[in-house]
Amino acid sequence: MKKVRFYQTWQFNMWVIITLIVLSFSAPVFYHPLMKYIKHSKFDASIQGTLINYEAKQTLYQGYEKGTQIITRHYIVYYRYEVDGKHYQAKELLSGQSAVGFALKYISNSPNKTIKVKYQQNDPAQSVVDL
Repeated sequence: MKKVRFYQTWQFNMWVIITLIVLSFSAPVFYHPLMKYIKHSKFDASIQGTLINYEAKQTLYQGYEKGTQIITRHYIVYYRYEVDGKHYQAKELLSGQSAVGFALKYISNSPNKTIKVKYQQNDPAQSVVDL
């Protein structure tokens, strides 16, 4: 009788299926922080900027159990900053996570509306908001 190897058994197939399911559900948890780290890694200097305004782009979602909901897809953030006496104004698209919305609301209600801006030293016009 031929000996069956482990990768030919139903237990192996089950572990493969479980692993694929777990990885597919955990991908969003690791994707956003990793993309943020990669995006911010090319900006080597930081400075204090001023929040001008922000917009929440929302869509309606029709669910089966909870009915119609308004979901924030992303935020468009308008800001300005100054590097070496030269003024810059930019906008950035941020994720629609509720923590981002709370941070933007808190900053917009503060008296000086200060935000942290990261930029490239060789091209200060290239920048991102660091919340």
